[in-house]
Amino acid sequence: VGSMLLDALEKLAAARGAGKLTADVSDSALAFFRRRGFVPQQRNSVPVAGEWLANTTMQKQLAAKERPQ
Repeated sequence: VGSMLLDALEKLAAARGAGKLTADVSDSALAFFRRRGFVPQQRNSVPVAGEWLANTTMQKQLAAKERPQ
């Protein structure tokens, strides 16, 4: 299901002329996003309900051929 959703998001982003996608990814989802071509950019610590949670900002460049000219 995650792959289908990400495929649809990438197609929509490319159709709208986006050059890249950025996501703040939980530690448990890192491998999934790496397999899909995302590259880690930075580690983050986020306060949630008095707890500090960590995630990673990841980015994927969309191929120029996917974007309309």
